[in-house]
Amino acid sequence: MIVEVRQVRSVETAGRATPLVASLDGNPNVHVSLSERVVARGPLGITRTITEFAVGVDDPEAFVAALRT
Repeated sequence: MIVEVRQVRSVETAGRATPLVASLDGNPNVHVSLSERVVARGPLGITRTITEFAVGVDDPEAFVAALRT
């Protein structure tokens, strides 16, 4: 999935449930809402249209700050 920064509507550190979780350890710590629909491609060619997702990153505060600038 490729998301352009202009497509990010909001980003926050949170543990809220989302339709798509992209985290190796299964513990997302950043929630991203998009301003428009994006097609996410997963394993085995599965696709899903999403407007929000959650990711697990090492430094959530730095990640959020980078997306907000």
